[in-house]
Amino acid sequence: MNISKRHNGNETYFITAVDKRPDFISLQMRSLQKFCVGEFHLVVLNNSQNKKRAKLIEVQCRQSGAKHIRVDFNDREARSSHSESVFRFGRYRNPNLACSYPYHWFVKQHLSGLAGANVVFIDSDMFLIKPVDFRVLLSTKSLFFVPQFRGAVVQNRPEVLYPWNGLMIADATDARLRLDQIEWSPKIQKGFATDVGGASTEWLEIATRDAPSSELLSFGILSISSDLSQTKSQISLNGSWNALLENSSDSDNWRMISSDSINLAARILNCATPNIDAVLSRRLRLAIDTLQSETWPDPLWIDFLSAPEVGLENFIVHYKSGSNYLKWATPEYNFR
Repeated sequence: MNISKRHNGNETYFITAVDKRPDFISLQMRSLQKFCVGEFHLVVLNNSQNKKRAKLIEVQCRQSGAKHIRVDFNDREARSSHSESVFRFGRYRNPNLACSYPYHWFVKQHLSGLAGANVVFIDSDMFLIKPVDFRVLLSTKSLFFVPQFRGAVVQNRPEVLYPWNGLMIADATDARLRLDQIEWSPKIQKGFATDVGGASTEWLEIATRDAPSSELLSFGILSISSDLSQTKSQISLNGSWNALLENSSDSDNWRMISSDSINLAARILNCATPNIDAVLSRRLRLAIDTLQSETWPDPLWIDFLSAPEVGLENFIVHYKSGSNYLKWATPEYNFR
């Protein structure tokens, strides 16, 4: 499908790669119809190398009104971007490559057709849960991204910083971002192994220097019980920092236990190190209040995405529990 046309900045294009969960296409579309303010299009990159599932993805797109683009599995193109063969015996060599190649391919083959539009790269298991006008959001900043870190954080600067592929919001009318130069492939950077997007450290440095940008926050919860008020919860920040939060029976504050860098947590939360416990407690309370309106299966594994700098809290839920590689994420589990 050709998505190239003249854009005037009033349209938002959500770009998502789909393979294992075709059923999420209609759910994601429904969430956008309910909460995305203004004109939008959901563009599905059909990334399945299973013919039966690829056909099901195409049918789901047609039924839900999503735009369907079949990813071209070109090994020569993959080698030029990833410095290695992405495929082995007709399949992706590992999950990182399965996530990086379709985005890389889309940027090279189709992104130029979206000049003048708002572009949101979004995981297929992410859903809007609050009204958002992306035109207004991108009038404040040209780029919103979830930072990924490797190495130590010194004077608030990590050794390696790159964008997460799970969610990135960009104004394609801002040429300073050089969106066509982004590289989604993994890469060794300063001796550190990175995952998807790791090759874009230089791109991110230039983009955030030249254009107004803001960091998104991913607050993750992994708990054996969906009743978060009564249990210990493993939490993560931007997928880079982890801790255990233990609830006190007579308090609304949680005690934090972590062996990870306090400096990294302070950088992610944009707060002083003595305030980390209080900020984490507030964020967990926000998550609990959001989750209480729905019924969730146990164990609970969910991320909330926020844009703290512009006051947009928990506007996207990342249903990580739907990932099929988890032994407990059975069809019966997800049916709830």
